[in-house]
Amino acid sequence: MENAIKVENLYIQNRLNNIETEPLIDILKGYGFDTLEDYYKQKAEWQLLHCEIKEVDKSAEEAFPTINTLMQYEIPSLLLVYHDYPFIWHGSKDYDLNQEAVEKYNIQVYEGGYIGGTIVGGKGDLSFGVFYPKTIDLRSDYFLDKLVEIFRAEGMNAEKNHNDILIDGKKVIGSATLEGSTFFGFVVFISFSDQSKMIKEVCGVNPKEPGYITKMTAEDLEDKLRKWLL
Repeated sequence: MENAIKVENLYIQNRLNNIETEPLIDILKGYGFDTLEDYYKQKAEWQLLHCEIKEVDKSAEEAFPTINTLMQYEIPSLLLVYHDYPFIWHGSKDYDLNQEAVEKYNIQVYEGGYIGGTIVGGKGDLSFGVFYPKTIDLRSDYFLDKLVEIFRAEGMNAEKNHNDILIDGKKVIGSATLEGSTFFGFVVFISFSDQSKMIKEVCGVNPKEPGYITKMTAEDLEDKLRKWLL
């Protein structure tokens, strides 16, 4: 891949200097690529795996300050967030929460400021984020598709639904994005515990029935994320 990237850069430089050259795809075929789409996808994945992502483990109350730091200082990271109590992450979309239910379940509310809706979860659930330079041409759909692939390999009936993932028609994952001028963050919440009663009381009627993952543990998914990204 490194050599293919070098010849692509040389091709671009030649074009800028008005030097005649073969079509880029003809050059790249010599490096095992049949289409430009295939090359650019593999190039982006290679860049992601070679941008020196480091693991960062935090609790729920530390999550947003940590995310702000990772974005501000542009630190390539896999952030794993562990949840030990009921919580709400409030995104940019304005949702009216049932304050009585919030107090009843003793839910901690965090104002996130990310692009996305409200996330409600509890003990045993997992969140993670991937942070990397925007020059790497991968965005939310890439990560959601990868997660669907992981879940299907474990025998789950998983499908992508906008920024969410459903299993057997029930929402088990919600995601959001953060964008700086040169840095990108993809953050996701995964439900591993049955919080449907609490979610319905707090949020009211939701078009997506809440669900949770039973065919793998949070620890299993963490291991798969590490093998994939680190």
